[in-house]
Amino acid sequence: MVSTPTPPLTMPKSTRIAQLVPFKSSVYRTEDRLQGDGGFGSTGPPQVRWTAVLTKDHTEMLCTVSMAGATASEIYLCGLLDTGVDVSILSLAAWPPQWPLTLAKTSISGLGGTKECYVSQNPVAIRNPEGQTAIIWPHVTEIPQNLWGRDVLATWGVRLGTDF
Repeated sequence: MVSTPTPPLTMPKSTRIAQLVPFKSSVYRTEDRLQGDGGFGSTGPPQVRWTAVLTKDHTEMLCTVSMAGATASEIYLCGLLDTGVDVSILSLAAWPPQWPLTLAKTSISGLGGTKECYVSQNPVAIRNPEGQTAIIWPHVTEIPQNLWGRDVLATWGVRLGTDF
């Protein structure tokens, strides 16, 4: 786990990161299960979902953002793929004024200070260029860059690694 009081954290090229920490389970199992042939806990054949090589020049993705039943029901937003963000956060400047927001009950830390934060009143569909869709209730605040967080990335099946 990494924590920094002054984000963003940068790591030198070729820095090794832990991807798996094995430990002995302390949870009692009622039955033995055989491991599948597709990997850790696999239930079928290996699958490849959306993949992209991320470099310092290619870390953003243009996505279609839509809200059913809303005026201007579809917009296109470019956002940073950010695995350090629990929930996707969209820029208030890019948010259509016709799409209803409500004041968030929780604050978002790590944005460089406290700002008013809103949450969409209706679910929003985020579709990536491959056609995969995540349905979320994004947070909206005054930030310069849209952030596609782990809520969207996990739904798309994004996995991090150095060599697959």
